[in-house]
Amino acid sequence: MPLFTSRKQQANIKLAFQDDMLLVEKPDGKQQAFPLAFFPALMNATEEEKKNGSKPLPASAGKN
Repeated sequence: MPLFTSRKQQANIKLAFQDDMLLVEKPDGKQQAFPLAFFPALMNATEEEKKNGSKPLPASAGKN
């Protein structure tokens, strides 16, 4: 299954932060964890920004 798709989909995902990890839970219950080092904008965000989702990610975030 591709990680990215060109089809528009409603994204009902849950995000959480634990230590230096970004935790993602998809609507089907599947969970994934990503190191915050993959997302420098999130790694440097304050706790309030992480909670509110107010720190926008650059378009290239997470791309290697």
